Amino acid sequence: MRLWPLVLLASAICLAVGFMGMLPDAFENLAQSVIASDLMSQNILSAITTADYWDVSNEYKPLMHFWYIGILVEFYVLMPLLLMFVKWCTRMIKCDYYKASKIVLWFLFFVSLILYFSPNISPADRFYFLPCRLFELLAGGLVGIYIGRDGTDRFKPVIRVAAILGIVLILCGSLYMPHGDGTINVVNGLRIDRLLVPQNILLLVVVLLTCCLLITKQRVAMPSVWVRGVALIGKMSFSIFVWHQILLAFYRYFIDNEMSLCFVTVFFVVTLLMSLASYYGIERQVKPTWRNFAICVVFMILTVVPAGWVYVHAGVIRDVPELNVRKGEEHRGMFAEYCDRVYAYDKDFSDSIKEDDKINVLVEGVSFGRDFANVLLESDWADRINLSYIYLHDEKYVQRYAECDFLFTFKNKHNVPQYVWDNINPEAQVYGLGTKNFGTCNGIVYQHRHDADYFSQTVEINNNFYVVNNDWKSEWGDCYIDFLQLSRASDGNIRVFTDDGKFISQDCMHLTQEGAQWFAKLIDWEKLFTSSPI
Repeated sequence: MRLWPLVLLASAICLAVGFMGMLPDAFENLAQSVIASDLMSQNILSAITTADYWDVSNEYKPLMHFWYIGILVEFYVLMPLLLMFVKWCTRMIKCDYYKASKIVLWFLFFVSLILYFSPNISPADRFYFLPCRLFELLAGGLVGIYIGRDGTDRFKPVIRVAAILGIVLILCGSLYMPHGDGTINVVNGLRIDRLLVPQNILLLVVVLLTCCLLITKQRVAMPSVWVRGVALIGKMSFSIFVWHQILLAFYRYFIDNEMSLCFVTVFFVVTLLMSLASYYGIERQVKPTWRNFAICVVFMILTVVPAGWVYVHAGVIRDVPELNVRKGEEHRGMFAEYCDRVYAYDKDFSDSIKEDDKINVLVEGVSFGRDFANVLLESDWADRINLSYIYLHDEKYVQRYAECDFLFTFKNKHNVPQYVWDNINPEAQVYGLGTKNFGTCNGIVYQHRHDADYFSQTVEINNNFYVVNNDWKSEWGDCYIDFLQLSRASDGNIRVFTDDGKFISQDCMHLTQEGAQWFAKLIDWEKLFTSSPI
């Protein structure tokens, strides 16, 4: 009951702020998060949708950090029920409840730890679901049990262990080495660095170190005013947790993606002031009574219902001509269906009627290849090709390799699997598809929609995209589709809008239909399809 009122208030405020200027897809995602957060299940939503806490898009999601509350509430609900069941069992078999509960908790601790390190569990499930994170919460509970019953004197030797672990943690947290033969992620442009000690080991070190510090009950001599200040921050910790990401996300979405010293200072002050207000005005005021519970239920309904309406209507609350979105013509899934139409072409060439004047074109490469397939379908050559699409290379596509006249692949040339070269039609031409990017968030661009130079805006992108692009282009040579070069404006930055004022990409990565049509006009298809094979 202490957590829920503030979660409800925060989600309602986020929905109201999003209403004022979010683009439809972002507002639809926010509405999803509002519903999930109010139902204390943001962790489940995150596992199903983003599935990656470190995804760049999470920086613009005000409620993404509520995944932790979902896990916490699940723990608060399930653990008391479990211990009540253990107590009932001990009464039935007349054994010591204290010993039995410790055995059960230690058993669950090690089961959770095994699940956390299990290679068969996906990173998303490991991060977002309680069974894999239970050992962290149980560690604190077990420490409390031992301190309460046995005191702390016999645990004093662990002070040295805690100090050593702390030093190791600091060192490991600052050292890394390049990952594999490439250090840049071609999708988000971020460097892929690997810690000398894996993150899951570091997490375990943090848990153990925290337990050691709790057991030793170390006290630090501090002036009384400092003690009161630190204690107050500890009491406000939940409020600080709630507001910090909300402020950061909306700042990044509406104002700027850069963190200046001025912003950081204002951010800390505003976060503390809002946390003070919510701690004294809500956390300390709302008591766990049935009346307050009923009020929270009503407030939740008043928040979830409009959020549900927004979700059902795909986040469309106003006309957005830049996306060809008109209020009243929206429908669920409208933003994904254009991109996803390419999946219908995941079929063998033999499944289509082969005409003598048509050429077999095979396109590979996750969503980047999918976008290029859409560009092809928007080109003047759409009626002259027989298109086949595959998400990733696989030996099961040998027949398609053998029958294609052209292969377009989203890979550096040396990363194309050998079985592709062994089985491809000797007369086929093979092209590399380059990476593309249109910034990190169109929200900042959209806020200037009333400015005279709105459609002339361009964006800077991570320089790593150019590094990857130049590397791939040097290997493919003339057989390369350079999307970054096609996207560059006269100022050297990347264009956001087509010539007729439409967003090239809605999410700064995947193409809109207008963006695909724009690229289709820029590519010299005649030269591409009539060049001699390599």
